[in-house]
Amino acid sequence: MKKILFVSSIILLTTFSAHAQRGNQKWYNTAIGLRIEGGAGSSGTLGPTYERALSSTTSVETMILTNLSTGIEGVFMHKWINTIPDVPTTVRWYCGVGLHLGTWGSKSTSFVAGPNGFLGIGYSIPDIPINITLDWHPSVDVRMYDDNEKMRFNAAKFGFSVRYIVE
Repeated sequence: MKKILFVSSIILLTTFSAHAQRGNQKWYNTAIGLRIEGGAGSSGTLGPTYERALSSTTSVETMILTNLSTGIEGVFMHKWINTIPDVPTTVRWYCGVGLHLGTWGSKSTSFVAGPNGFLGIGYSIPDIPINITLDWHPSVDVRMYDDNEKMRFNAAKFGFSVRYIVE
């Protein structure tokens, strides 16, 4: 009886340890790709995105977004990445905060800056090095050199990214 209890304990400990380590694995170390954003009151933007893991649960991401006609914006964000219980670790949810800085304007150019938030879900395809994400990206624009609007909250902004996993 003691042998059965001992062997059962070893099997359970091994199983739980493997599961815990699997959940703590990095999603990926480095990925680069393309992001498309749009939403209510937005003409839509696109541009390159670069993400680098800092640990198994955090990363930093940099994006350069433009609508190809009236402006350009750089976004820097810090993300916290988590697994979803009872879902394969190739699917993860994330949230983050960041800042953006850019210039926009069709008639008169205005300088914009402000905070960003992110909440999304991502999937890393197991057999090929591709990561796909979909997220909600609210932001606050603080505009300078624009007499019409000094501050604007963009609540209905969503993004879709496809990245090649480098490592």
